Amino acid sequence: DVPFPAFSCVVIFTACAWVLARLDLYLSRRILAVAGFLLVLPPAIVTLSFSLHRGFSKVPQPMTHLATAFYRCLVPLAFFLHILWIIFTLFVGRAKKRGSGIDMALPTTFRSVLFLDVFGWLAEESEQDLDEE
Repeated sequence: DVPFPAFSCVVIFTACAWVLARLDLYLSRRILAVAGFLLVLPPAIVTLSFSLHRGFSKVPQPMTHLATAFYRCLVPLAFFLHILWIIFTLFVGRAKKRGSGIDMALPTTFRSVLFLDVFGWLAEESEQDLDEE
């Protein structure tokens, strides 16, 4: 009756996902905080809603209706936050255009990806950035 074992597994999986995001991507602290928020909040909301739904099943009728209303509102919110997580990961991992006048896009936010710049396109761009400063 207690959702503690299931919530513990969700916490472990969520922590693993956050650690993978932390280790695999070049992200600022603010974006890491948003990632943690989007990873932790949906499981917490679902656990809260299921606990409310299960906990108020043996109480008088008005409280049962209130718990059911919370349950029906919080679960779609968790799905919406999960969709936001997917959009967030697509936004963070997107490819960025590199080079002036060159049609090239590379996903440069990943730490484990090594791009060999055989034509020197990225070096020219960094030199132009330094000249502008």
